[in-house]
Amino acid sequence: YHHIHYRQIAELLTTASALLPDSRGNLSIWAGIIWDDLGAYAQALDCKLQVTQKREEVLSPDDPHLATAYNNLGFSYGNLGEHQKALDFMLKALAICENVLPQDHPDLASSYNNVGYTYGMLGDHQKELDYKLKALVIREKVLPQDHPDLAKSYNNVGYTYGMLGDHQKELDFQLKALAIREKVLPQDHPDLAQSYNNVGYTYGMLGDHQKELD
Repeated sequence: YHHIHYRQIAELLTTASALLPDSRGNLSIWAGIIWDDLGAYAQALDCKLQVTQKREEVLSPDDPHLATAYNNLGFSYGNLGEHQKALDFMLKALAICENVLPQDHPDLASSYNNVGYTYGMLGDHQKELDYKLKALVIREKVLPQDHPDLAKSYNNVGYTYGMLGDHQKELDFQLKALAIREKVLPQDHPDLAQSYNNVGYTYGMLGDHQKELD
């Protein structure tokens, strides 16, 4: 029932966005969010293309709202498996963020992380690592030492070191992530379970099967 109800809302917003004046594409944004939640990625992409087109018409080329549109469009292409197109738009978003945001802005860290993730999906794990480390540098500077987003960044970097075959560095960063999560998360939190699993797996890759079991 709820699935049908949300689909009707998404269809209504999609139709309204085409008929009503909406220079920033706000109706299309909401429609795209709901289509994404429904797993209807092609419809979500159509909405985000509308948003991007409208914002390109009315905003300056370095407006952060345009960067957001490019970033969202990149995610949609990624959801559809078109990772090269996803990267193209993520890089457009990053270029704007680098131009207009302070060097230690959290949104810049997110943009670096998105670009890194997409390079990873394309199999370029060295570039994935380079961008994830850029994100980590910012987050270490601006976030509290026990912030969950910092743990996520440590985990991301560790994962990428693992993809490059450096399992000792993978373990080092996973242990940093685990230390934060043990401190700030409930004992039954899924992210904490993920950290334990990651650390155990990496001990196994290093040949320490007793610690892997622990």
